[in-house]
Amino acid sequence: MSVPEELRLARLLKKIQAHCSSHLVVTCLALHDFSPEFPRLEEYIKDVETRLLPALRDEKLCAYVDAFVDKGYYAPAQLESFIQSAKKMDFGVRLHADEFTPAGGALAAARWGAASADHLQWAGDAGAKGLAAAKTVAMLLPGTSLYTGIPFTDARPFFAAGCAVGIASDFNPGSSYLMNLAQLAAIGAVHCHFKSWQAIAAVTYVPAYSLGLGHSKGALAPGFDADFTVYDMEGIAEWLGDMGQTMPTTVWIAGKN
Repeated sequence: MSVPEELRLARLLKKIQAHCSSHLVVTCLALHDFSPEFPRLEEYIKDVETRLLPALRDEKLCAYVDAFVDKGYYAPAQLESFIQSAKKMDFGVRLHADEFTPAGGALAAARWGAASADHLQWAGDAGAKGLAAAKTVAMLLPGTSLYTGIPFTDARPFFAAGCAVGIASDFNPGSSYLMNLAQLAAIGAVHCHFKSWQAIAAVTYVPAYSLGLGHSKGALAPGFDADFTVYDMEGIAEWLGDMGQTMPTTVWIAGKN
């Protein structure tokens, strides 16, 4: 990727926001892979920090920035200046962390006060405790394990540490071509060891909370937006057991269907 391409995509998302009935929150993950324009990784990080971040701020193109902390990608020390600059510009922080190796991503997410940390297969007990202390959401992505064969993240150590734990799709053409959230909740329940009620919260309130929308999204409660789906099913057990095969009979967004 490059700064011009990241800006092009961010501007497209801003246009989509203006016409989207759902509430769309944009995160810029420029520091996922590397740019072929720069022979040294540090040069690309600096280019993103000094050129991309100010443009994203000035055009109000995203709410969060993200980076991939893992062996062969980015190390926490390499990202320190970028993260601090982003926070000074009032961006929230999210991290892809410890997917393939114990790279210190979860601990870095906690230290930087990140809203969420994704993947987390190799975060370990220390990482889970750090996330819990920082109130950083542990966001598990079971679709990537399904497609790539890497281990599923075990949710139980994160719950034991006191983390809020969510489930997301990580929908992308390279490693997780699955966007059915009901199916992902079921996969998470089976393979990541969520209890049924935890799996429901993991795809409703917890993601809303991680996006700073815990006051209005993700729950059926007084004062919350009326965003919900209706299924012709008996209850949670049937919904999870169905593995996302059945489509909802009705979808409501902000009280309108």
